[in-house]
Amino acid sequence: MPQQQKPSAPAKEAPAAALGPADYIVRGIIAGGSVGALGALLGFSRSLFFGIGLGMIAGCLAGLTLARRWLKKK
Repeated sequence: MPQQQKPSAPAKEAPAAALGPADYIVRGIIAGGSVGALGALLGFSRSLFFGIGLGMIAGCLAGLTLARRWLKKK
């Protein structure tokens, strides 16, 4: 007679990971580069690489600002 398997317990969901300062900076760089590329494609910049680079610098600064606000809140 085959053994019946016990019903498994429902899978526990992992808690949402808290964002750290580095995560804010990386997200800012990625978002800034995307906005810079879009701006370059629309003609607001000299070249695509210049637009992406400038957007990444601005995004890094925005990410630093968000990271500082997050650290003050904690």
